[in-house]
Amino acid sequence: MDNIPDILANNIEAVVAFLLLTGLLAWLTKHFVTWKAYDKRQKAIDARDAEISEKFAKHGELIAVLQSEVTRIATSMNNLPRREDFHALQSTMLTLEGSVKALAASMEGMHELLRRDDEKINILLQNQMSLKGGQ
Repeated sequence: MDNIPDILANNIEAVVAFLLLTGLLAWLTKHFVTWKAYDKRQKAIDARDAEISEKFAKHGELIAVLQSEVTRIATSMNNLPRREDFHALQSTMLTLEGSVKALAASMEGMHELLRRDDEKINILLQNQMSLKGGQ
């Protein structure tokens, strides 16, 4: 076997290439991620993904509750009277008001008739009493 320094001296390019590769490998190990660091980071990402998925599920449940509440409110709003219903009710009430006023006027007239009839009856009774008293 040849002497190692002689081999190195004869293959200076191989030595330079070896040294460059060794330096590059040393630099890469410090500046690039190792499998251990990769696994650690991946576990942190997976834990964060699980946390986000859990929050997303909770928010989905809340959204479902809110959607059912909005549907309930919309249904109850649809069951409320509309403007046309209030207008019809107002028209009916005005008609009733007119009818009540007519009824009140009619009752006032009847009251006046009854008062006159009472006066006539009282006059007749007084006349009859005076005739009986005079006999």
